[in-house]
Amino acid sequence: MRCAATSCGRRDQLLLKQTDAVVCVLCCQALLPSLAHQHSKVRLAVLSGLRALVLSGLPAGMVQSQLAPAVRPLTFDRAAAVREAYYAALASWLGCQQDQQQQDAAAARARCTTYAP
Repeated sequence: MRCAATSCGRRDQLLLKQTDAVVCVLCCQALLPSLAHQHSKVRLAVLSGLRALVLSGLPAGMVQSQLAPAVRPLTFDRAAAVREAYYAALASWLGCQQDQQQQDAAAARARCTTYAP
């Protein structure tokens, strides 16, 4: 009885993970067209939603095939706030930590002042 309950629990967890992945994909597909919206506030909100989706476990194939080409134009977005949010989201997707970047910058400044004539 205990073994059956354990296997049912594992099956439910697997089904939940599959359902979550499907929901993430559907949400991503719904958000992507709005990245070209004329208002920067809408693009910022969409980017925020996409950032959360990617961090919650969007399948890698979806990121490569649909998300990456859709967010590429944000690199040259006319609104500075959108560009800044895009690069922050990209850094979080790649696993970069802002604290780590600040530590690296501080260490670089320390090296520059140490070796300065």
